[in-house]
Amino acid sequence: MATIRDLLIHRTIHYVQPDQTVIEAAGYMVECKVGAVPVLDGTTLVGVFSERDIMSKVVTRGRDPLTTRIREVMSTELRTLAP
Repeated sequence: MATIRDLLIHRTIHYVQPDQTVIEAAGYMVECKVGAVPVLDGTTLVGVFSERDIMSKVVTRGRDPLTTRIREVMSTELRTLAP
């Protein structure tokens, strides 16, 4: 069975950092044609930021995407994969 490392080793990983703004991350996601990106603090995975986070935590709550930081609205419930 292939590991996650095996599956991703030759792929470009598009990611954002927790201090980036929502508008910066959204523009990057559009440019990369992805709907979700991992959030890395240095080399540590701290969350995932997705189109759903934008809609449910920014747009519907009237938050300003120009000033809202990814760390404020990213999804942080990271589950491990069962064997």
